[in-house]
Amino acid sequence: MKPDLTTSELLLKQASRPAGDTVIGTVLHNAAYSALQSPYDGVRQLADRLGGQENLLPKLDVIAPPVKEEFGSSHWHAQQIGGAIGTAAPFLVSLGAVKLCGKGASALLQGRFEQQLSASALKSATPVFEATAAGFLTDGIFKPVREDKDFWEQRRTNAITGGTTFGLLTASSLGLRQLDVRRMSAAPWRAHTFGQDLKRHMLSGAFAGAVNSQMHSMLSGEGPASLEKTLEGAYTFAVLSGTLRSTAEVANRHNGSRSLGDIVSNNKSLQAEISKSPEAMAAMSKYGYLRAKIVPSAAEIGRIGPEQSIGSAHSTDAEGRPMKNASELLRSITDPEAREVHDIDTYAEALAKVDRPAVGVLAFGGDSIVLELAGNLVLKVTSRQLTAEMGTRPFDLPITERGTVSVGGKTVTYFVQPKVEVAGVGHLHALNQILNAENYILTDPGKSQAGFYGADRALKLLDPFATEKARFKLPKFD
Repeated sequence: MKPDLTTSELLLKQASRPAGDTVIGTVLHNAAYSALQSPYDGVRQLADRLGGQENLLPKLDVIAPPVKEEFGSSHWHAQQIGGAIGTAAPFLVSLGAVKLCGKGASALLQGRFEQQLSASALKSATPVFEATAAGFLTDGIFKPVREDKDFWEQRRTNAITGGTTFGLLTASSLGLRQLDVRRMSAAPWRAHTFGQDLKRHMLSGAFAGAVNSQMHSMLSGEGPASLEKTLEGAYTFAVLSGTLRSTAEVANRHNGSRSLGDIVSNNKSLQAEISKSPEAMAAMSKYGYLRAKIVPSAAEIGRIGPEQSIGSAHSTDAEGRPMKNASELLRSITDPEAREVHDIDTYAEALAKVDRPAVGVLAFGGDSIVLELAGNLVLKVTSRQLTAEMGTRPFDLPITERGTVSVGGKTVTYFVQPKVEVAGVGHLHALNQILNAENYILTDPGKSQAGFYGADRALKLLDPFATEKARFKLPKFD
């Protein structure tokens, strides 16, 4: 078995390259050795020592060990990349084991540090504790050691170095995230995108890898590590950290979830709404890393708290009512009149792209289908086109969000308004007078066109399509 000096050196030496092999072949070979052969050798060594006899587990030399490549050569890079990718496997196994004990560990940490740390600080520290424990197990169990040196001394050095390295990697990544949040305070969602997080992880990995090389060398009694070994350590852990972050992202995207940062970064109208809300901006800065399968509103983001994930925030509304995707609710409409007036299947396909949660279907009319959202809001869906002035005229119920989606050559418009008390037909005359004062006329005097808005219960037009500007100056009556 090849001797092991540091984690980065082990990764460097974890796959031998047959003469003439390709760079891609070197990557794959090193990845396989790091993921399978090296961890098995580490476990077999430990089993033999604990069992008091050799070959308690059979010796399986399935994948050949590595040969050292010239520093900086293409195959050297391939070894670093392949070894780092492969090492993610035993680390993820260790991390999974740590998370299985998560409840007990959290209780233990809370009891031990409740006087020193606040609940939010303890929650933030949990990933660091988990990474430290996983690194301790990974290097303490799965990493083979030299046969000609003290077995337990080497294992102790490996475990301490591994735990410190992975804990430092995670802590520095979280610290860099806070710096990004401050630096990007004008657009806090940018600090929580996958691309930005990947950069932080790789930078943190490089720093932790350099520390790993120096720490292992010092604890092994060999003095400071050389510059070459330090650079190897930094390179290897940068790739390893990037691999771990990318693996998690692929799994999350497969399940349909994205960070709030990614969701908002791809939605300019939502960015504009968040920018107008101090609560949403603060929540975006602090909790933009949370993941969601839907596109939340600015109001919903503003209500996110320290103990609430975005997923749980959308399973029910504040009143405990179950919420569904707006697209699903539209497809559930079976009323023949509604389906005759509206192209509901096209609406549903369009809303699937917007991915908004809703409580239920409130009503439908000649212009729109109305869905109830959380937070006393309604979502209206129509095939008609909103003009820029709609929702801003003095008599309009405000429009807080608007957008269009193209489906099969058709354009579907959606817009969000406050949910208000419907005034009824008895107030239509008063509403018409308000419209006339602005030289507008009520073209659709339906029973649900007027509503009371705000603390002063101002009478407002609920349907922006139910009026049009008069072609001549309307007379004013006292």
